Amino acid sequence: MLGRIARVSIACLLTAGGIYAQPTDAERRARRDELRDGPRREVHKLSQVPDGTGTVRYDPGVPADAMLNAPTTYGFGNLFDTRSGSPLSFPGTVTFVSWYHGTLPTAAVFIFPPGGTTFGLAYSAGPAPPLTFVGINVALSVPGAFVGGLFVYSGSFASVGVRSATTNAQGFHGVQRLFNGGVSNTLPGQNVMIRVSGNVIIPVELLEFEVE
Repeated sequence: MLGRIARVSIACLLTAGGIYAQPTDAERRARRDELRDGPRREVHKLSQVPDGTGTVRYDPGVPADAMLNAPTTYGFGNLFDTRSGSPLSFPGTVTFVSWYHGTLPTAAVFIFPPGGTTFGLAYSAGPAPPLTFVGINVALSVPGAFVGGLFVYSGSFASVGVRSATTNAQGFHGVQRLFNGGVSNTLPGQNVMIRVSGNVIIPVELLEFEVE
């Protein structure tokens, strides 16, 4: 009898431990705020967006067909996995992120895994001039295909352009992602106007970097 009671007690303790191991809503919000608010990077306005072989872009450029405003729980971006039909080279490093900024003053740039609940890397950016391409210098290691985009920053919604068109027949890569989860869903027929530069392009020996 005592042995049975002991087994039941141990099972209850293990169950309780599993429950308490799960992050609370407050912990998730704190983690979100931690990523959202750091580290800061100065935004550079671009007279033109570079098209060197070190840049991955899926949108054909301005004008934007629509603007996406991200609420506190969602972000908008692209699944970066190929360039002009060729796979990207991983592991690699993203050194620059540019996007067509909306009318809101600030944003948070994120680089996350394409699925799952693992948090990735985020940089806060701002203030940024409205309705123009802007960019920030970053140093982000990426082990494989990743989702890059914009999240809410300091209570202001992130805003980014989107195109219902593609460049070089690359198809559509737009996604909407939950901050505390994996990719929520794709954005059919849309490319978010965000680009990344770095050494994730094949072949590595032909890289060019044309960042302003």
